[in-house]
Amino acid sequence: MNFGDKTYLVGVFRDITQRKENEAKIKRLNRIYCVLSNINTTIVRVREQGELFREACRIAVEHGGFVFAWIGKFDADTRQVTPLAQAGRDDGYLAQINLTAYEGIPGSCALTTLALTGVAPVVCNDIASDERMAAWRDPALSRGYRSVSVFPLVVEGLPVGVFALYAAEPDAFDDEEMKLLIEMSEDISYALVNFRLDARRKQAEDELRKLSLAVEQSPSSIVITDLDANIEYVNEGFIRATGYRRDELIGQNPGILHSGKNSRETYDDMWAALTSGKIWKGEFINRRKDGSEYIESIFVSPVRDTEGRITHYLGIKEDITERKLAEAALSKLNEELESKVVSRTADLEHARFEAEQANQAKSSFLAAMSHEIRTPMNGVIGMLDVLQQSSLKTAQIDMVNIIHDSAFSLLSIIDEILDFSKIEAGKLQMESVPVNIADVVNGTCETMGRMALKKEVELTLFVDPAIHVAVMGDPGRLRQILVNLTSNAIKFSSGQNRQGKVSVRVLLVEDDQSENTPEQAWLEPG
Repeated sequence: MNFGDKTYLVGVFRDITQRKENEAKIKRLNRIYCVLSNINTTIVRVREQGELFREACRIAVEHGGFVFAWIGKFDADTRQVTPLAQAGRDDGYLAQINLTAYEGIPGSCALTTLALTGVAPVVCNDIASDERMAAWRDPALSRGYRSVSVFPLVVEGLPVGVFALYAAEPDAFDDEEMKLLIEMSEDISYALVNFRLDARRKQAEDELRKLSLAVEQSPSSIVITDLDANIEYVNEGFIRATGYRRDELIGQNPGILHSGKNSRETYDDMWAALTSGKIWKGEFINRRKDGSEYIESIFVSPVRDTEGRITHYLGIKEDITERKLAEAALSKLNEELESKVVSRTADLEHARFEAEQANQAKSSFLAAMSHEIRTPMNGVIGMLDVLQQSSLKTAQIDMVNIIHDSAFSLLSIIDEILDFSKIEAGKLQMESVPVNIADVVNGTCETMGRMALKKEVELTLFVDPAIHVAVMGDPGRLRQILVNLTSNAIKFSSGQNRQGKVSVRVLLVEDDQSENTPEQAWLEPG
């Protein structure tokens, strides 16, 4: 502007600080809106938690202008937070932080702990001066972090993780931005709820699919009816067992299979159990489509809804016709076997009776014959004893001795036959008479002396003088035992180029020295 010879410059100044602040605020809000929009788009698109976390961190840094973002999973049992995804400038920052969410633990992340315990966002708008960040101030500032906010991720009212955002400028989180960021964290939490529901739904679908395949492929017949007994479902096993097509069965009553051979009481009992909410088991004779009959084992159970009301009936049936036929055949076979066993037992009993009668007759015969033979043999031995005392030549004496020994041996055999016969006939009796042990032993040794002399065995006898009383016993059996023992001792004491010796000693043993009988004999082969 010119005034004469002078020129003036005119300027107009306007304070636009507020406008600039508003523009910056709008810019920040636009970034947060962009973050919110992109994360919501991601929530709609992704189907997996890990991918959502990675995308959310990336979006916060790339579209929200944050320096660093990370998401961690929270374990309520151990109170430990485990980072799962991150984006931006970390430079090992998370590795230095103690992410155990306990208050008062030195070195723990106070903001994370407060967000999880309070289940509410926590903001630090000035890391340089906030005492809650004192332990991690230097590592944060060195990485360009000036402010931070931590948002809890909540599922079914419980914290399951945190979403932390770091800004390069202080006071980065005002009320309007926090509202949008809280909405963002709630959207992520909602997505986690849906992920959990989807997982449960898929698990339920998998279990239902397995159950459906198991039911459909089961060899048993399975049928589901409504409360009026109208068929709503049958599996392939039911179709194979009955011969009907599925469309011929749906809507029909199971009475289509009745053969007319089941009692009215059986049906009444089944329906009484089912209508009272109980399980029923039984057997039916049913008829297939082709008219053939078969036997089924049936298990019927009421089906209840979540409120406990009976809505359907489930029947599981098994064809047991072959098993019933096998059981009947086995029962008949058992009856035949039992009859044969009874008959065979009677035959065996009769045979046993006849064998016992024959054996007893044989034993009686042998006992009688042995007695009849023994009587003349005793006469022969007696006459031989008389003959030995007469005047005989040497050769005659030898012949008489041989006859005497042979007769004595034959008499011993006859005695043994007689004893066995008496045992088999049940007639053996032991005598109980006074017996002088010394006399029995002396007589036996005199009798066995000739055998010992012939075998060139020296037979000696010693009887304890203290033995002078008689005992109760059977002298014949005692003599028989001594003869057997002495003869065996003589037989095994003789041999080629051997001079044998047998000693028979009868000793008295005191009661306090032995539990044996007072008189015992020892035969000692030399």
